[in-house]
Amino acid sequence: MHLQRSQQQQEQDGGSSTTCTPPPPVPSSAGSKRPIRTTTSKPSLPAALRGRYELHSLRGQGEFAEVWEWEARHLRTGHWVAIKIIAPHSQSCFEVFVMRLLSLRQPQHPHIVRFYEAARSSDHTYIVMELAEGGQLHDHVAVRERLPEAQARALFQQLVAGVAYCHRSMVVHRDLKMENVLLDSRGHLKIADFGFSNLWAPGRLQAESCGNPQYAVPELLDGRPYEGPEVDVWSCGVILYAMFCGRLPFDAGTDDISDLRRNVRRGDFRRLPSWVSDDARDLISSMLIVRPQKRATITEVRAHRWLEPDMPPYLALLPTTSPDATLASLLHHLDHEAAVAYQLVLNEQHDAATRYYQQLAMPPPPQRALGGGGLDGAGAAGRMHPHQLLPQPPPPPPLPDD
Repeated sequence: MHLQRSQQQQEQDGGSSTTCTPPPPVPSSAGSKRPIRTTTSKPSLPAALRGRYELHSLRGQGEFAEVWEWEARHLRTGHWVAIKIIAPHSQSCFEVFVMRLLSLRQPQHPHIVRFYEAARSSDHTYIVMELAEGGQLHDHVAVRERLPEAQARALFQQLVAGVAYCHRSMVVHRDLKMENVLLDSRGHLKIADFGFSNLWAPGRLQAESCGNPQYAVPELLDGRPYEGPEVDVWSCGVILYAMFCGRLPFDAGTDDISDLRRNVRRGDFRRLPSWVSDDARDLISSMLIVRPQKRATITEVRAHRWLEPDMPPYLALLPTTSPDATLASLLHHLDHEAAVAYQLVLNEQHDAATRYYQQLAMPPPPQRALGGGGLDGAGAAGRMHPHQLLPQPPPPPPLPDD
């Protein structure tokens, strides 16, 4: 069963077309007027965001939870952003923390969706973040049926670099899938949706079952404990398979979930087609190994020979994937997760900003104390306007043509 386009993509394409033609180019956020899809009920923003942002169009909503993502405009600068609105639950607060943690580390990674700020009302949590105008990788592949090897390689180089950066920051995503990997207006990849993410440390096991069964590792389906990074590696293998084949590797072609689970537990994925090169086959197979001890690590994936051709210099120079010693130490010595979160935000907020401004030979901005414990009491980095964001690393080169 091939990947099906999302409802949003079908609406953009007219809904009835069955031919595989590339989607129209995504308009730039600057200089041209954006098409706006009207919706029946536009929510009101909380006081912390009202008068500063204007909601425009609904981009999507969650399948199993009360989650909506709106396209919005920052009124002062005209900068286009995405605002994720989440019904109140404990994981929404942790998602804000994870995104803030990743944004505080400098330099920010070019292939992780940027966090701008967050606010909370009595009813919902609001996360303001970078707008990935190119939509989901899922739709990008579905409309083309499959990607050429050069384009799949370029996107996968970006994906594993972003995943490795998360792991080095002691964050494991746990819900990597085609729908949570986005593209910006230039076709560059952005990892998004940290709703199921968690902190990890070497030797610190977790057992929570989460994510999509199509992308889930066998140990997660069996309820066995896992560290975390090996879960993301398996999901990366599923994504690379789907980019090459236009379908998911363990999909049994039926609605029986037991068939899917059986295939995953056995590592019995569909035979790769003839157009997949030997090196790509070797990489996919190394990530989809049932025994986690035998499965490739993210470091081994990044060093695989299939990823070497046309590796952009900015990705080759990114830090290694060795876990951050400070974060790992906190995770080992603090039992309560909230205490870990508090210490990480305090330490990283001061250190990251100071190191960055020292590099520019500029005085660091005055530090603000964290207040109140709520999202609206976050420090300066959590309250940045889009126009105040620190510059990203040099932009990647354009992707190869289809």
